[in-house]
Amino acid sequence: MRVALNALYVGAGVAGGRVYCEGLLRGFAALDDDTHVTVFARRDIPFPKLPDRFEVVRAPVAPNSTVWRTFWEYFALPRRLGGGRFDVFHGLGSVSPSPPRGTNFVLTVHDLIYRHFPASMPLGHRLFTRGVQPGVARKAARVIVPSAVSRDDAVRFLGIDPDRVRTVPYGPGNAFRLIDDAAAVDAVVAKFGVQRPYILSVARGYPHKNLGGLLRAFAALPPAAQA
Repeated sequence: MRVALNALYVGAGVAGGRVYCEGLLRGFAALDDDTHVTVFARRDIPFPKLPDRFEVVRAPVAPNSTVWRTFWEYFALPRRLGGGRFDVFHGLGSVSPSPPRGTNFVLTVHDLIYRHFPASMPLGHRLFTRGVQPGVARKAARVIVPSAVSRDDAVRFLGIDPDRVRTVPYGPGNAFRLIDDAAAVDAVVAKFGVQRPYILSVARGYPHKNLGGLLRAFAALPPAAQA
């Protein structure tokens, strides 16, 4: 099987989306088959070490580019997908050009936060996504979402047939692991002056992350649960 991945959305400032991309690459790398994977990515964006059956095609797009990235993605990339080169084309970043006919199309829609919190996305990007995403999503043979909320939003706002939506929850991340060394935990807590009980959130301070709600929920826990 020949698979193409659109990873052009991975640029400067992309955090969780990059973890998703790298996790998918590691998943493909772990497959014990002859699947050939071509990754379309920006220049100067590092990826994990991949087997020889992977090919990373570097677009002439800087990590912080928006306009040129969009132009290359929607005008140059479709030409690279032609000629029946690929069996499956997977857009990883919520919106993507669709491939030529004859290539199966899968789209991952991480969320539709811009529908609920418009200020979370710059105006130009928001208008582009709002105009392009519904049509692209309806062309996909399968739409992957990470949660029931994203599934419901995709069906409601994008007009997707629910039978074509698949909910695949995110994993914990590539480097996540439980640290059971109490001395190491105590050293980090002391280094940063953290007082127990505490809660750790790795989210940014955007309104839709609802950090205020997290703090209120933590405060409402009984003391035994906070320990």
